Amino acid sequence: MVDEEQLRASILKKLRQWAEVMPDPSKPIVGFAGGKGTLSPQQIVEEVENGTRLGRRFVQNWVQLAVNHIIESSLVRPAQQEEAALTRERRSTSCALKLGAIAPDFRAETTEGRIYFHDWMGDSWACLFSHPKDFTPVSTTELGEASRLKAEFDKRNVKIIGLSGDPADSHKRWAEDIKETQGSALNFPVIADPDHKVAELYDMIHPQISDVFTVRSVFIIGPDKRIKLMITYPASTGLDFDEILRVIDSLQLTAEYSVATPVNWKDGDDVVIVPSLSDTDARAKFPAGWKAPKPYLRITPQPNRISKDAKAKDSSSW
Repeated sequence: MVDEEQLRASILKKLRQWAEVMPDPSKPIVGFAGGKGTLSPQQIVEEVENGTRLGRRFVQNWVQLAVNHIIESSLVRPAQQEEAALTRERRSTSCALKLGAIAPDFRAETTEGRIYFHDWMGDSWACLFSHPKDFTPVSTTELGEASRLKAEFDKRNVKIIGLSGDPADSHKRWAEDIKETQGSALNFPVIADPDHKVAELYDMIHPQISDVFTVRSVFIIGPDKRIKLMITYPASTGLDFDEILRVIDSLQLTAEYSVATPVNWKDGDDVVIVPSLSDTDARAKFPAGWKAPKPYLRITPQPNRISKDAKAKDSSSW
């Protein structure tokens, strides 16, 4: 016999976890028949907690769905089970975060209080990066360097935010070590993620490496809340913030102008005109002209680095 109270407690635990990761747990999203209308995750938790008629019905429906799943699974032949497993794997892979996808929103506690990620970003860019654990040597140097470079991120309208799988009070104690050993006080929020809810949203835990600790993941997210860049480092290799700033410069430049940045490009270097732009349109957009060792390879000065007076002067030399 199944203990009804244990069952209700187990379901309640899952419901609370679900409510906690919702950006707004008070927003009605689930419809119910019988006069209750649409309920929020918070209201559903309360109904089950209080053992109301609706709460009991919710538990019964949950159990019935689980029983039906067990029965149907037992009737599936081995070949069908294998195909179903492959389908689930394909779906899991296809649901992985990709460039251009909307960055998942979340609610989280940080060293600077509770945030709702998209609201916290506002109209800025964001750099979200993870650390395996507090009080670890490589991560200590990373947070110190990020704090030292914060003015560079601010100059580019980029908000930086870290993540570690420890609680906020641990982060605050760690911040004292960072200041002492790195010479830079922590000056941006670090997400407390002891339950790995945000880490799982962003696929920061790679089971082949560890079931517990995050890898070093970097996400650059645009003001449109879409993912522009993803970099993954192993835990043994620290982040390269010079490279992260370089890529942000490239992303922001190419979002504004019809150019791409070539190998080893740095801010101020020449860029290339995108192939989709015809020569006729390129002349209007790039009055300074370009060099073309091949028709598809049109090299031009970085457009936001040449003055109006220099454009006409330089055009004759290209």
